[in-house]
Amino acid sequence: MFIAVAGGAALGIGIDRLAQTLPGEPPKLSAAWRQRRRFLLVLGMGLTCGYLVWRFGVTPRLLVAVWYAALFFLISAIDLEHRLVLNIIMYPAIILAPGTGMLWGLHPVAIAFGGVIEFGLFFLSAVLLRGSVAAGDVKLGAFLGLIAGYPLVIRAMVYTGLLSGVVSVALLLLRIKSRKDYIPFAPFMVWGTAAALLFST
Repeated sequence: MFIAVAGGAALGIGIDRLAQTLPGEPPKLSAAWRQRRRFLLVLGMGLTCGYLVWRFGVTPRLLVAVWYAALFFLISAIDLEHRLVLNIIMYPAIILAPGTGMLWGLHPVAIAFGGVIEFGLFFLSAVLLRGSVAAGDVKLGAFLGLIAGYPLVIRAMVYTGLLSGVVSVALLLLRIKSRKDYIPFAPFMVWGTAAALLFST
């Protein structure tokens, strides 16, 4: 278990470095937050890897779960700091998603339907609610739908909505954010899907 936590912490350092370099532009959050980022990523990945080893053992599903966790932390960090979901992350992730989905135990038809459903929902939202849903969120939706598969994609989207609603209301009530402030949606998407994947196994 110690080796798993230590390995996860090392991955967290790599994720922190990618979060700094991949966007190619200055972050929109304060320097104080950026100083905390490495600590949070190292701690988060370390604890996550320890939990995943305990949950899945040394299996192909463990490798997939660690891959997903690393992507989720990276996507969350970049969206929080830069308000971006990067193509350089999403395109390879989407290409690999059918393979990782099958390693997770999903049927190819379920993978395809999951991707179509979540991509379609976010694409339609982007068309109808111009400015509210970004192109990066549409691509992220396609990836998350593929790795969740059908029917789990429905549960993942419900968890995403609940998580975003609870956190957004809390931020408003605590006056950390106002109604005019930007609240990144990608972290809710990835961790809502993570909850659906973990609670379904």
